[in-house]
Amino acid sequence: MPENGEVVEPVNAAEVHLWLAQLDEIDAYSLERFRAWFTPAERTQFSGFLSERRRREFIVGRGLARQALAREYSVAPELFEFEADPHGKLSISAPTSARATSFNISHTADWVACGVCRKFEIGLDVERIAPRVEPLLIAERFFDEDEVRELSALNDPARLERFFALWTLKEALAKAHGLGLAAPLHASRFVILADGSFDAASAYSKFRQGAWLALTSLTPQHRLAICVLCDETIEVRIALHATQPDAHAFTSGLTWVHGRLRNSI
Repeated sequence: MPENGEVVEPVNAAEVHLWLAQLDEIDAYSLERFRAWFTPAERTQFSGFLSERRRREFIVGRGLARQALAREYSVAPELFEFEADPHGKLSISAPTSARATSFNISHTADWVACGVCRKFEIGLDVERIAPRVEPLLIAERFFDEDEVRELSALNDPARLERFFALWTLKEALAKAHGLGLAAPLHASRFVILADGSFDAASAYSKFRQGAWLALTSLTPQHRLAICVLCDETIEVRIALHATQPDAHAFTSGLTWVHGRLRNSI
């Protein structure tokens, strides 16, 4: 341990700090506090949202990110400024000491998640299983042919469950690379194994060989996936943070399944 007492993480390890909040459980005081941290550009962006739901998602997403980063760096949350790349992925523009840290925000109708990783690019996606979704119609457009065949062979409840597991993993992988839906989702194939773990392969050369992925059931109705762009020599650990007591009760016993990406199909 260095003389100043700082704990140095091994170079072959990466720690993801995952922050979770239930969207409708954020109190009015926290919403105002999060909003007070906005930059002028964010206030302009916020004023353009017509939907109250979209406004709340924006406030909580940016607030959760600043809260997470402030804890990581012991810096006041209002000092963090973000910039978006052409595909919308946010990065830190200020303070300069934090620019090497990657973070990613995802939200569904009732949860917001933010992941922070100092050493490697990160992407995450949270989804609520929606019974009205037509899995095969979407899969035929965005998924690998083998994934479509596997979905076709399942009964309706199992097909819906499998579809959202696959979609969440694909989104996390694409977001880690800064591509989102601009990524060729059909070029990657996930095979869910009997124990719930998975194999992942991609024909898309820009996807990082060995990228680490993890999937969990946030609740029985929600799936959450994380992707960290690191090779197989890196051990990834997840440190979980909940912003509300109720959220902690939901998430304290999360079970994760893991996989690595191969760049060949």
